[in-house]
Amino acid sequence: MGKKKNFSLEELVSLKCWLQFGMKTKEIASRLGRSEVGVRLQIRRLKSLPPNASPLPPKATHGRPTATSNREDERLKRYVLMNPFKSARELKNEVPGWGDVSVRTIQHRLQNKLGLPARRAAKKPLLTHKMKQKRLAFAKKYKNWTSEQWRDVMFSDEAKFEVINSRSVTVRRSRTMDRYADKYVVKTVKHSPSVMMWACFSGKSGRGGMYALPKNTTMNGERYKDVLADHLIPQMMATRTPFFLQDGAPCHKARLVTNYLKQYENDFTVMDWPGNSPDLNPIENCWSFMKRRLKKDSTITSARKLEEAIKVMWVKEMDINYFKNLADSMPKRIQCVIEHNGEMTKY
Repeated sequence: MGKKKNFSLEELVSLKCWLQFGMKTKEIASRLGRSEVGVRLQIRRLKSLPPNASPLPPKATHGRPTATSNREDERLKRYVLMNPFKSARELKNEVPGWGDVSVRTIQHRLQNKLGLPARRAAKKPLLTHKMKQKRLAFAKKYKNWTSEQWRDVMFSDEAKFEVINSRSVTVRRSRTMDRYADKYVVKTVKHSPSVMMWACFSGKSGRGGMYALPKNTTMNGERYKDVLADHLIPQMMATRTPFFLQDGAPCHKARLVTNYLKQYENDFTVMDWPGNSPDLNPIENCWSFMKRRLKKDSTITSARKLEEAIKVMWVKEMDINYFKNLADSMPKRIQCVIEHNGEMTKY
């Protein structure tokens, strides 16, 4: 139920007269059609004035009265904090006291008064209890490593790049504009041409080798072993990088690959990376950065052009300072995992 308007000057004068005649608060409230609590508040205000002073006129108000009370606003806030994925329409139907309020009013109240605007939810991998424990163990193992030590790690990963990447799922247009006009539509295709890329880098030596998988092929143990032999091992040997970090993809853990890397156990150490932890491999940030840049290039219309653009960006635009900063972020990433008790972090 919404709040009633303020007491009028006529109501205040009547209230004062009835009060002087000794009328009870309950009867005054009944005559005015007001609550007893509201009447008592006005009585306290009248008693604070000099004996012969006239009641003060009510403060001028602007606009319509609010549709809900502060108590109802707090009820809405508590419900949203417990159910953050509810839409405004669902809140209208589920929160007591909000059934007669418009969806637009609920959206406005959440955003401007309660500080709970709708935001796009972050997407992160699902973590089981066992995964969280492994992440926590990894973080505690390396919590004392400095930025200089993390620069001695060669980070590697694969990423899929698509020719057509939807820039956004939201668009700004007025109601009078055609929703299906070409400039307001997100273009999609059933089977967008794509390229699978592998690359590595370290904070000390910068970018390493890059490899594009042949068309219509996937990374398996045998192919990954060849990639390591042709692009990783020469880089590791030339830069004398003592640590190698890769994710837990099946092709990375294949027995063929594991036995191959054992040949170099005296040259470098393969770090035991916890599964489902893209926030603990900064090359993921590198891929995201490159994809955002490539989305702006409208000349990329084929997989061949996409592969060329990726390689040009890798060589010309990714300087050593960028990779050094990524490696230097590892201590903060490790600390975040510890603080979140193994949960996913912002990275």
